[in-house]
This record gives sequence, structure tokens and C-alpha cells, in this order.
Amino acid sequence: MLLNGLVYIITHAELLAFDRREAIYDRIQLPQHVIDADVIGGAVYMYVGKPSFVMTQPLPVEIAAIRGSYVQIIEDGLTDLGQEFRVAYEHSSDEPLASSIIADHSD
Repeated sequence: MLLNGLVYIITHAELLAFDRREAIYDRIQLPQHVIDADVIGGAVYMYVGKPSFVMTQPLPVEIAAIRGSYVQIIEDGLTDLGQEFRVAYEHSSDEPLASSIIADHSD
């Protein structure tokens, strides 16, 4: 199984804030053998969409949308992490539909 992502070191209070922000996701603890890093002093989690929120087909942006600022965060991370990581990410992730992306702030 290929998982790609970022590991953030955060406090317990910050983890609880993530849980509130990611309310439509379940937090799942990852076993050490799937993590390509030495983790000491805490667990590594990933957030997985709750079944009732997983989209199986495109929906109108009034029902389900992706924030443009989130797409930009992903793009910035892919740029920083290099071509090899980008290729792995693109092979393991669905590209968001352009029609589902909304502008959520102005520059």
C-alpha cells in the first residue's frame, strides 16, 4: 500500500483542533511500518473520509466544493517536495475537478 503525505509535529491541543476542523473525516493511527521516518514520542495519524461524506460522483459546488486555497497548499507542497514525490502523489490521488474548485479568498 502506498501512502504519501506530510507528517506534522503538533501538540495534543492542536490534534484536537485538527479533529474539529476535519469533522467529516475519521482519524486513523498509522502503524510504524508504513511510515518512512523515525517517529519518537507520539503516534502518526491520517484522516480518512467518513463514508457518508465520500463522493462517488461530481456534485454541484453548492453541495460539495474544494477551496482554491487548499488546492494551492497542495500545489506548493508538491513543488517543494520535488518531482519524484509529485509523480507518486499524482499516481495515488484523484485530480480535483476544476468545476468543483471555488475561490475562497482574494489575493
